[in-house]
Parts: sequence; structure tokens; C-alpha cells
Amino acid sequence: MRLFVTTMPKTGTHLLLQILTPYKWMPQVEGYTYINFLYNHNVIGKKSGGRAKKATLRYLNSYDGKVCAHLPYDIEFLEALKNKPTYIVQLIRDPRDTALALYHNALAGARQNYFNIEFSDGSVLSEKDDPLWWAIKLSPDWWKGWTPWIENKIPDLILRYEDLIGPNIRNVLQPIADNIEGFNIDIAISNINPQTSKTFRRGIAGGWKEEFKPHHIKLVEEILGPTMEILGYGSNS
Repeated sequence: MRLFVTTMPKTGTHLLLQILTPYKWMPQVEGYTYINFLYNHNVIGKKSGGRAKKATLRYLNSYDGKVCAHLPYDIEFLEALKNKPTYIVQLIRDPRDTALALYHNALAGARQNYFNIEFSDGSVLSEKDDPLWWAIKLSPDWWKGWTPWIENKIPDLILRYEDLIGPNIRNVLQPIADNIEGFNIDIAISNINPQTSKTFRRGIAGGWKEEFKPHHIKLVEEILGPTMEILGYGSNS
């Protein structure tokens, strides 16, 4: 049984990759990166390198072992994954904390930072008057690439970032150990070292409660409700 994991950026990918070591990271797919889901807000976005879709489909059809990717949902990708026995895992995180992570990553990096998203007026996220508001505003379209995995009931296992940093991580990882030969939970947990990740900031859940102002919370209530419902995060949690 091979393992395939899809994660949206800023949902705890590096933590999960430490747990799954060794793994292969699949190159991004041209036209299928998260940035493409932001065009509805008139965002240009910097072009990212990637493979043609046909090459990616060949890769998904042929790989063995453990593979991870920021891969949005696509029916052809799914068909390629189902060509061989594959245990599909999706990592998710509270959209409010994901927006907060995007915001801090944009502020911390240079103008060319991958997450410092470029708008049609030439400005980038960190240059907006209220970049956190914009990070929230972009979130519904950002998630559109990954919610269909859940809506179509594709993943064999949905991992929550909050559970990976919680006290019951052993139970959370047990389904992977049950399905993937050679996966050792003790070794996986011992591999966790957040400080080795360049994108590590605080490694907590619920950080949005400390930083969201009333107008940020109002925006969440106005536009993020459907996304949070799909992902299983209550608006009052």
C-alpha cells in the first residue's frame, strides 16, 4: 500500500513531513498551485515552477512509497491515485489560524516571498493597510482547491494540525501505522523538531484568538462559515 498526502500551504506541512520521514515531495503542478485559487480577488500571484499535468499524472500513476504534495483536487489526479492501492491522507488546519500563518509569513519575508501575494495594482500582501484582513478575505478561494477532497469523501484519513500537536498524537497516527508497512509511530514522534523548519513560528493552535480584532472576526463570520463547516471547525471554537 502506498501513501499519498495532500496539504494546503500553511497547514502544518513541515510538521507532517517530519513525521512521515522518509518521504518524497512531488513537484508542484503548473496551473494547479494554490495561487491559482486567488484570482477571484484580482490577485496576480507570482508564477511558480511546476510540471505539466501529463507528467504529474504519470508520476501519480507510477510512484511507490510515501509521497506528499500541495496538490489541489482534480478528478484526473484522483483516478491516477486510484490506479494502485493508495492510502490517501489530507492535512487540514483551522482556516483562521491558516490565514494568520499566511499573514505572518508574508510580513516576515521579502517582497519576493512566495506567500507575499502580489495584487493587480502591483502591491503585495504585506503592503496592504490591513494585511491580516486581506489574508482572511483570500481564504475561501485559497481553500477551494482542497475542500473538494473532503466534500467528495476521498481521504482515507483526515489529519488535523491541532491533533498533531496535541497529547493524543499516537492515536492520531495509528491508522497510518495500520495501513502503511514500515511506519513506526515511535520513530515518527521522535523525528519531530519544529525548530528545524524555516517556516516555524509558534506551533500552537488558536493563535487567531490573540490577534484577530473585532473587524477580522466579523469578516470571518461573513465569508468563512461554509469553508469552516466543510472542514469541521465551528465558528465559536
